[in-house]
Amino acid sequence: MSFLCELPSRLFFPFLRVDNKKTECLTGAQIKNLLAALDADYDQIQADVMRLALYTGMRKTALLNLQWDDLDFKRGFILLRGEHAKNKRSAKIPMSTVVRRILEFIPRADSPYLSL
Repeated sequence: MSFLCELPSRLFFPFLRVDNKKTECLTGAQIKNLLAALDADYDQIQADVMRLALYTGMRKTALLNLQWDDLDFKRGFILLRGEHAKNKRSAKIPMSTVVRRILEFIPRADSPYLSL
């Protein structure tokens, strides 16, 4: 006995739609614990990268590609270059007092990039 299966004329696979909305936020207690953990970390350079991500909303790739020319301490903003932005558009990110303090303490090297 042989069984023949008829193939469907059209295959359809439903995919989840991602609307890119924020789905989670840290609570005040979680932020407090995160900052305490960063303060206690032995590698304060990497802790500063995490602080910058937290305070600016910048992604890892954008942070690691920051150049000194992207920082405008006089006007108080960070240039997010389009090639490193999620939406591929350049933007100016406000430099808060905390962010400014972090950036001012990063040692300069013989490189256009921040030594993060």
